[in-house]
Amino acid sequence: VIKKVSETGKKVSQDRETLVTAIVHAKQKMMGPEAFSEADTSEKRIFSDIYSMYNEALRTQKLFDYEDLVYTVAREMETNEAYRKDCRNRFQYIFVDEYQELNQAQYRLLRALTPPDNNICVNGDPDQSIYGFRGSDPRYFNDFIDDFPETKTVFLDRNYRSGRIILKAAYQVMDGCPMVFSNRGEEKRRVCSDTEGLKKNIHILEMSSERAEADAVSRTIEKMVGGSGYHAQNAGRVGQTDVSRPLGFSDLAVLYRTGDQHRVISESLSSCGIPFQVAGPDSGWDRPGTRRLFSLFKVIEGSGHYVDFENVVAAWQPGIGKEAVYSFCQWGLTHGYDLSAAMTEAKRFPIPGMPRHRQEKLVDLMKRMKGYARQMDGMSFPDKLRHLLTHAGIERIVSEKGALSPACDQNRSWGEGCDRTADTFFGRKALETDIDTVSFDVQKVTLMTLHAAKGRECKVVFIVGGEEDLIALL
Repeated sequence: VIKKVSETGKKVSQDRETLVTAIVHAKQKMMGPEAFSEADTSEKRIFSDIYSMYNEALRTQKLFDYEDLVYTVAREMETNEAYRKDCRNRFQYIFVDEYQELNQAQYRLLRALTPPDNNICVNGDPDQSIYGFRGSDPRYFNDFIDDFPETKTVFLDRNYRSGRIILKAAYQVMDGCPMVFSNRGEEKRRVCSDTEGLKKNIHILEMSSERAEADAVSRTIEKMVGGSGYHAQNAGRVGQTDVSRPLGFSDLAVLYRTGDQHRVISESLSSCGIPFQVAGPDSGWDRPGTRRLFSLFKVIEGSGHYVDFENVVAAWQPGIGKEAVYSFCQWGLTHGYDLSAAMTEAKRFPIPGMPRHRQEKLVDLMKRMKGYARQMDGMSFPDKLRHLLTHAGIERIVSEKGALSPACDQNRSWGEGCDRTADTFFGRKALETDIDTVSFDVQKVTLMTLHAAKGRECKVVFIVGGEEDLIALL
């Protein structure tokens, strides 16, 4: 899309990640491309063009992005009275958990969905809104009372999980923050507990750098588990442990604010030979070999998209060239073809801007994929993966691009029990959460964001990156 806009003579000054983030924020605020078309700066007007073309590319391929799941439905409910009435009849009682995570699009969807008799209950903690997860805003607590004036508010101010020391520390963190929920003039309430908790269970360690902090965490973990890191014996660190409280690696977790923060911690733990797992998007999924394998699989199954096709060409027919692939994709999108239709039409008609010999190579690749589809007809999902690994040259790509086996093993296990078209597999992968990617039964230290850690319990927790504007400090 960026390239197509640039070809019209307009200068795109923002990079892809910045534009994607802007589109996400716009949809969270229920703002379509038209909201920027008459903006006072050329940069915003160009963004409107990119946003519009992006949406059109999604529609052509019958795709929704993540924000569309709320944005599109909320718009339809606000503008289509029959649809709104039908949804309200289907959902006569509404309960919302984790209400503090609502953004504007979600709140407008909730308001449109709520039936006239206001059978709705929400549950949330306004103090958790301070980080603004996915565009959330604490003002929706007060907006809820304004929009539903008969609301009854119940404060759940007793904590049955944490001791008083933990709660006192949490209050110190929040004490300097503005009150995000007024409840019509009441003073801010403190959460209480009947459990005292351990006397010395919070320690603050100040380090000079991110690397020093990571190394300090690794050394502390080794000490706690008795120097059980793979390399601890060689480093002379065995035996330095508190035997009164024996711990295993699964009893420890390292928490941070944003996903990228785990990298330095991971490197330090690896250098110490400490086993760990990262709760987050499946890193194996993004390995070049894995990504191309599943792109090929989706194209063969008829559920692939133009990005998948680009991955397939790069791996199996690099001689076609990037420009030729770009010409093919733009030709398909311009004519309103999804990938399957474009592949069919490319066998019948010349593609503008693509040399004949390159289009012939493109058609040859399509025929090869058709052949794989015939060979795999009737196979289960795991068997299809094994077939492609064996017959489609995946092993060559793996040797060139890095280890693929662990990721494939994990994804094959996901595929057990999926239907023969593998729609279930890709649906589950799309809805996969951070916690779905880890197992708390294995002896590994778990690294995860504060948000992913909600509801989990560990004996020892390290919170790293305690810096201003990142994590609130005691």
